[in-house]
Amino acid sequence: MKIPRILIAVALFLSLYSLQPSYAEDATIKNVLISNTSNHLAVQFELGNSFNKNMEEAIETGIPTVITYVVELYQNQSWWNDKLLVSTTLLKTIKYDNLKKEYIVTANNGQENGESDSVLPTLQAAKKLMNSVEIHSLYPMWKLERNKTYYFRIKAQSKGVEPPPYIHYLLFFLKWQNFETDWAIEKFTY
Repeated sequence: MKIPRILIAVALFLSLYSLQPSYAEDATIKNVLISNTSNHLAVQFELGNSFNKNMEEAIETGIPTVITYVVELYQNQSWWNDKLLVSTTLLKTIKYDNLKKEYIVTANNGQENGESDSVLPTLQAAKKLMNSVEIHSLYPMWKLERNKTYYFRIKAQSKGVEPPPYIHYLLFFLKWQNFETDWAIEKFTY
């Protein structure tokens, strides 16, 4: 008895599809804390479930991984579109130095302090630094109106090492160390 070619193709496809790495949970923004100094509005938050085994292995081989954070502040307007007050992008890069056996985390925020490097001895410490964000002077307090509702929209995404384009066509079902969170929205009234 001959097995039809279409049946073989479907079985091959399903067996390759089952090789996709399973991820316990998607990356999420959590623990958003909104505060203020005497002059500026500040926000801090964490990124959860961002590193999987493949990303950690890529980092250990010296491949840099970048996480991009986008933070937007809106004023809620009931009769019109909400007003965007400020938008900022923060880039954090992690790279392993094989010779010195240390992790270098670079944070780049053009709006606040420019670029800063931190050298860490362990991957766990580097991941913790990569996943935590604090922006101290996001928006001037004197520009906020009393008794108005505002909200932050926060998103994170990672662009890991991309394989050549033709590999995407052959292995389209695999994730290539990339993730993108949903928008996290945190409201407050001033």
